[in-house]
Amino acid sequence: MNVSKKRNSFLIALGTVLALALQIVCPQRLQAQVDTPKYVVDPSWPRPLPERWITGSIGGVCVDNQDHVFDSCHPSDRPHGR
Repeated sequence: MNVSKKRNSFLIALGTVLALALQIVCPQRLQAQVDTPKYVVDPSWPRPLPERWITGSIGGVCVDNQDHVFDSCHPSDRPHGR
């Protein structure tokens, strides 16, 4: 084996040993989910859009940590002239 291959083998072995040592010293704590989420229907949602707004096809929906719902729509799917 030449020097380059020995060095690469050494670095891989060193990285493996360090990764294992880190896993032993700082293990990740896994927690099982105790309760399943409970969903409640909000009869007032979705509210009508103001001022004749329209949406196209929904491309994605996100919810923030305060339960605000955001959607992204594709404007190319809207009827023309609006």
